[in-house]
Amino acid sequence: EYDAVLEGFNEANGSPLWNPIDIGLAGDSVGHITADSTNVYFAGPSVVGSTTAITISAYNQTTGKRVWSTTTELESNVDSPPTVADGVLLVAGTGQGGELLGVSPVDGSILWAQPVANGNMSEPAVVGNAVFVAYDCQSTYAFDVITGTPIWYHAGGCEGGGGETPVVADGDVYVRGTPFTADPGIILSATTGAQVGQFTTSTVGPAIDGDTLLVTQGGFE
Repeated sequence: EYDAVLEGFNEANGSPLWNPIDIGLAGDSVGHITADSTNVYFAGPSVVGSTTAITISAYNQTTGKRVWSTTTELESNVDSPPTVADGVLLVAGTGQGGELLGVSPVDGSILWAQPVANGNMSEPAVVGNAVFVAYDCQSTYAFDVITGTPIWYHAGGCEGGGGETPVVADGDVYVRGTPFTADPGIILSATTGAQVGQFTTSTVGPAIDGDTLLVTQGGFE
């Protein structure tokens, strides 16, 4: 019996690749995973003494063997999936103010850390050399993927829990309005962060196909 496990399955026939791996989540917390061609990466809360921290681990896709594991007390929770791109594993942490972490997928060392507005529910989106995250009231950030250097920041006018995974297409960043409100989504220049338009908000991120923007309407009331 396990508190929380990581399992791998053969894509072709669904057979298990390895025995379930106990990943040691704190309490009834939820962790998140992503993968590249070699490893599966896990990020979630763990307990260090009397303190809740973040544990980030890498597991070999073929064998399930743990490659490395890093624990940091910079934040205490992860509630959005990490992203791996351009040789950097990007983890948004929350619980102590909010932090976006750049982590080495090779050995788990923390390459850089940048404060963000609470760090909730925004999966990092990477295009080119930039990573984008968006939080409550459309507070949106762009950082250099490799160095973590801030590129721009769009102030949202308020602060609180919550966030939205931004959608990046054709040189623009699309950020939904606050869920379950009539606030429009905003369109920001991916280069400068300047607002260049807006769109009808939706409860999930929009999809862009050429010159067509697709959004959903309705949902919870």
